[in-house]
Amino acid sequence: MHRALTALSQSQIVRREPRHSIYFYEITSEYLVPWIKERVAERKSAEQQRAAAAARLKLEEERSVAVARFEAEQRRGRVMKILLMVMVVLGVAVVILGWIGLKQYWGLQAAEADTTAKKEQLERVQTAIRLINSQDQDEVLKGIGEVDTLIKENKLPPDLKSVLIAPALTSTDQRVRDAASQVLALAVKTDNNLAQHVDQTAQQLPPRFFIHIADESQRPQAQQLANFLKKQGYLVPGIQNVGEKGVRNNQLRYFRDSDPGIPSPQEILALLNRANAGKWILNRVRGFEQSTKITVGQFELWFAEPGGRGFWFGHEHHWHARREPT
Repeated sequence: MHRALTALSQSQIVRREPRHSIYFYEITSEYLVPWIKERVAERKSAEQQRAAAAARLKLEEERSVAVARFEAEQRRGRVMKILLMVMVVLGVAVVILGWIGLKQYWGLQAAEADTTAKKEQLERVQTAIRLINSQDQDEVLKGIGEVDTLIKENKLPPDLKSVLIAPALTSTDQRVRDAASQVLALAVKTDNNLAQHVDQTAQQLPPRFFIHIADESQRPQAQQLANFLKKQGYLVPGIQNVGEKGVRNNQLRYFRDSDPGIPSPQEILALLNRANAGKWILNRVRGFEQSTKITVGQFELWFAEPGGRGFWFGHEHHWHARREPT
């Protein structure tokens, strides 16, 4: 490292500067920043693709086992059908055995249907993996959509959710990153284990703003604000009409004073007040500093009820509450 820094300093790519008996090094040109970020992203993407390949191999093995079991159950079903045909001619005594065999046959049909459903599920997961790891960004978007559907149908193992989405989060295509971030943001609201994993890798997920309106007349203004936030690179999973909740001012609600790698609430407030979407104030919701229900970078925007002040000038306002965040 010492030799590398010395060589870089001599080439004037890196500047060496003593401060209080300690040498500090910094790059001399901001044009190097995108290149450095791209190398870091490529390295992360390679690691995540290796993890996805391991998951794909595991799924292939599970599919082989499921297919073998399916074929074995089919052979057993054919044997049971033949047995039932023979028992029909044996008389009253054999009727009892036939009834038992019939019940077993029904059980086999149910098991066959279950195995077929699992086989189809595995094939859908494999398709999603193939699409997400494609070089065609349109196919990657289709893969993200399939993962979203599997998550909503509760047909995706918990340990595969983040593994499947992770490669798309580091894509160079903005559409892909936005789609992957939105799927992951909605998934963490119903999966505490996934929320904890996202907290550990929160630098991949941009800040998320859940917008609440009190009346449908506010939806155009809320949509305008959502579009503004998206242009800043932030994520807006949706706009929800929550009705009248006694909100008298437009509020930016936050749950922690600071999150690593996330703009501070004060910085976001300044951004909102430049969006030409009303005057906003800060509301600090306490009691969720250690909660797994609130992930890193999660905020809520509450529009004031019609007839409320909607505009407010003064000092920062803190709000104390014990309610669960929406």
